[in-house]
Amino acid sequence: MIKDIFKKRMIAFFPVLGGSLGIALVFLSAAFALDLNLWNLPQPEGSTVVWEDQRLQINGADAFGTHLRSPQKMDDVLNFYKGYFLNNGWELKDHFAGQNTMVFSKKEKLIYVVGQSNGEDAPCDVYVISSATDLDFAKTIAPSFDGGIILQRDVEGKDLPEVPRYPNSRRMMSMLMPNAGAMLVYQVPADPEEITGFYRGSLEAAGWQLARPLRPELLSAVYPQAKKIGFMFFEKGNENIFITTSVLPKEATGKEMTVVAVVKNLQEEFAYPPEEEE
Repeated sequence: MIKDIFKKRMIAFFPVLGGSLGIALVFLSAAFALDLNLWNLPQPEGSTVVWEDQRLQINGADAFGTHLRSPQKMDDVLNFYKGYFLNNGWELKDHFAGQNTMVFSKKEKLIYVVGQSNGEDAPCDVYVISSATDLDFAKTIAPSFDGGIILQRDVEGKDLPEVPRYPNSRRMMSMLMPNAGAMLVYQVPADPEEITGFYRGSLEAAGWQLARPLRPELLSAVYPQAKKIGFMFFEKGNENIFITTSVLPKEATGKEMTVVAVVKNLQEEFAYPPEEEE
C-alpha cells in the first residue's frame, strides 16, 4: 500500500518541508480583491496546474491559492519568475534561499514565489503567493530551520482536533488547504524516538492504522540538511495522516530541537520520486 501511495504525488512538510520545510503555497488575502493578472502569469515550459484559486487558511489568515508542477529544475523555475517580475516593475523585497522563497513588492501588493524540490528524479512544485499584507511565515521558518530560534509561543492558527500535540511543543505553522487537507508544523524539545512513540500510541488508540515507515534515505534526498529523519503514515477510512520528524542544527541555540510535521489528506500535494522495489 505505501509503495503505491509513494508512487503518487506526496507531501511530507513543510514541511513542510521545503529545502527545509518546503512548505510553500499560493496565497491571496481574503480582504484583497483578486488580481486576475496573477492567475494569468506565464508558466514555466512543460508545467501543469495541480490546483488553482483554492481557499486556504495560513496561520489564521484567509487566503486563496494556485499550485503548479514543473519538470524543470527548481532553481530554473525560480529564476524564470524572478526575471518576469523584475522586468515588469516589481522589486525583490526578500529572498529566503533556504526556503526557496522570493517576495516581490509593487505598490500595495506582495507576491511570493515558493519552490519545493522533490528530489533529483521528480518534478518540482511551485507556488505563487499574492497578498495585501506581509505573510511573514518565511521569517519564522527560516531561522527555525537554521537552528537559530526557539519559539516562545505558538504562531496564530489552529491545531487538528483529532491529532494530539506533543507536550511543550510550539506551533511553527498552520495551513488548512483544499480537500480537507492540513499541515501543522511544531518545534519540540524532545528526541524523535519519544515523539514518534507518542504519536503512534495516540493515533493507534484513536483507530488509525500504521503503515510501515518509509526508508530514511528517501526523505534525506528531499531534506538533506535535516538529521535523524523519521516518517510514519497512518490511515483511517479514506483519510490519512503523515508524521515527519527531523532534528535540526543546534549550533546557534545550544539545544537540539526536533521539528514535527503533521500532515493530513495531502498525499497528492508534492511529487516525490518513487520508492525502489525491494
